[in-house]
Amino acid sequence: PVVNPMNLDGEVRGFWRQLLIRQNVNNELLISVQVNPKGCSAEEMALELASAEKALRQVAEVKCFYSQHFSGKSAPPADLPHTRMAGDAVLVERLCGLNFAISPNAFFQVNTAAAGELGRVLAGMCSAYGSDAVLLDVCCGTGTWGLALARTVKRVIGVELSADAVQDARKNAEANGVDNAEFRCGKAEDLMDQVISSVGKSKCIAIVDPPRAGLHINVLSALRGCGGLQHLIYVSCNPTSWVQDAERLCRPSSKRYPGKPFRPVRAVPVDLFPHTDHCELVVEMMRDSATI
Repeated sequence: PVVNPMNLDGEVRGFWRQLLIRQNVNNELLISVQVNPKGCSAEEMALELASAEKALRQVAEVKCFYSQHFSGKSAPPADLPHTRMAGDAVLVERLCGLNFAISPNAFFQVNTAAAGELGRVLAGMCSAYGSDAVLLDVCCGTGTWGLALARTVKRVIGVELSADAVQDARKNAEANGVDNAEFRCGKAEDLMDQVISSVGKSKCIAIVDPPRAGLHINVLSALRGCGGLQHLIYVSCNPTSWVQDAERLCRPSSKRYPGKPFRPVRAVPVDLFPHTDHCELVVEMMRDSATI
């Protein structure tokens, strides 16, 4: 049965919780089935999952098959481990001329064709700033944008919370022959001061691609205070958090927000979510040189 967390006695009953499906351009699938192990023996669980895998393979090309175990009442933590049951460890996707290995917990754009267009927008915005710049890729996921642009800049530093995504990013760099990119694992608000210190006064470009909540205030402060950072590209999936972050990036200098403010110079919407009211907004920003 399907899990029902709303039982009157507070008990979580049922077995099937959630189904995660990723599909690449070759129509290959990564599937992860989340189940409730409570009240189910290891043998029974193995039989149910094997039956599910067999049924799915009859209708689709399943490249990777995983399971997750969770018996809680609410949503599981984002880093809940996936257990590989069969097939390959990662799904390989082709984007921007590169191959990207994607593990179940790693973030990757859901619309590959539209993501390619987004990549072209980012490449066009970065092309004007020269090959001697350091690219700061904040909330970098599996390294998509940093690796796609690595050949146009001197060095790439990616920052990402998910350990699985960082592992994928490092493997992706090696697999694609990119030797000028490094990826650091941790919260951006904990790492940005260290990252900015490591680049010193080098000329920088930043691409920030935060989750719907936007950037942490410490990240915004660190970006404002980076003297070598003259150009910033903000990729937003939520207009509300974008407005909030833009106000902090563009407000006058203060102790909390040092350095000259940024100002938007170009905005490009990209329709990553057809037939919905949502779109991805890419905003190019530069320091306001007129500010004293």
